Amino acid sequence: MRRADAVAALVFMSLGGAALYQTTLFDQTLITDNYLGATFFPRMVAIAMVIMAISLLWGSRKTLTEEGDEKTMFGPGILRPLAGAVIVGVYSWALEPLGFIISTVMLNVAILLTFGVKKIPLLLILPTTATLIIYWVFYKLLTVPLPEGIFFL
Repeated sequence: MRRADAVAALVFMSLGGAALYQTTLFDQTLITDNYLGATFFPRMVAIAMVIMAISLLWGSRKTLTEEGDEKTMFGPGILRPLAGAVIVGVYSWALEPLGFIISTVMLNVAILLTFGVKKIPLLLILPTTATLIIYWVFYKLLTVPLPEGIFFL
């Protein structure tokens, strides 16, 4: 797995570098407060990505020369992350027609089921509560427009 860690670190370092470069192409917003503009958050995420990738590469460098890295990269444990990626893909497709609230509740239920949660009260209360809190924070508090879909006809 150490080779996979090294490859993943190099991929994320290049993605972080590309994202960092893209932030230099942003248009400057009219509102800037101590250099906090449209580029601040994406730049911090890109820098954090590069730093984490460097730490992953540093941690994997010791055993790259050792033999005995016999574990397969694609085993049965890869199914849950792949299922998560498919669920997020379906969520992004369903977000516009169904709206934020319905889609996000369905996303949370699907992720909980994927990771083995079987208690019905938890499957009903947690996704609904989390979605309503997220909706309130973004739509009401931060005034971020969210897809309304069929819920608000």
